[in-house]
Parts: sequence; structure tokens; C-alpha cells
Amino acid sequence: VCSLSFSSSGKLLLSVGVDAPYTIAVWRWEEGINIACTVASEDRIFRALFRSNSDVHFVTAGVKHLKFWSVAGNTLV
Repeated sequence: VCSLSFSSSGKLLLSVGVDAPYTIAVWRWEEGINIACTVASEDRIFRALFRSNSDVHFVTAGVKHLKFWSVAGNTLV
């Protein structure tokens, strides 16, 4: 894991793996349930952060890229 971030409510945990292709996952961490997961990119991701006032919006930053995401049900878009 290269990055972790809690949502504003503290109920969700965002993680980014160091595996290529850098898997992004959102967890209901108190229950140990993965609610959404996706393969992000072949480009390395260094950091992922939930928006400070949101449980559904976050950003990832890596080698020459920045991407904004949303949690939509069990999908990351």
C-alpha cells in the first residue's frame, strides 16, 4: 500500500496498492468490507486523498497525472 486516506465521516478508507497497475480500493474499514475497487493506471500513483468534505470524491496523483474520482455505488468513476 502506497497511500491511505479516510473520508470526511471517517467511515470509508481509500487505499492504493503498489502493485502495477496500482489498484485503488474503497473500504468500509470498520466492517472490513471492500465496497469498490478498480485498476487505476500503468503509471505509478504516489498519493490518494478524499476531498475534505466528502465521502464520495477523491483525487489520485502520480507520475505526470492527476485524476479526480467518485464513488458511485460499488464503482469508481
